[in-house]
Amino acid sequence: MSLRQEVAEYVEQWAARTEELLQQKLSSWKARHSDALYQAVRMHVIKQAEGVIGVSLHFPTYGRFVDMGVGRGRSQARLTQEKYRTRFQKKKERHPRPWYSRTYFARVRQLNEVLSLKLIEESIAAIVHEQQDITISTP
Repeated sequence: MSLRQEVAEYVEQWAARTEELLQQKLSSWKARHSDALYQAVRMHVIKQAEGVIGVSLHFPTYGRFVDMGVGRGRSQARLTQEKYRTRFQKKKERHPRPWYSRTYFARVRQLNEVLSLKLIEESIAAIVHEQQDITISTP
């Protein structure tokens, strides 16, 4: 199997596993709108004849707001401070639900390490092969 085919196969497996891990992390937080967001998380591997060009992650924008713990569209401008305090004092404050950031970027680092190792091994093998050719052809 060529290096390009091996890398393409590994990237496809990586993308499928990353999508699965993101969905698991999202469901473990039991975030608001998590069902729709869970179903919308998709990884796409972009390929050409030469091999893999890239991988893209798609999910709705509000997924980032869930990850950061912001949003919900509260309008503070309409309420006076006193009304705001009485209305929202008993509710829990928003807090981050890191379903995306840590998981995704840890997986990207892992992919980077594995692909770097594969390229280094291929480079070393090519250099050793060239050295053997030079040694054999030298009188």
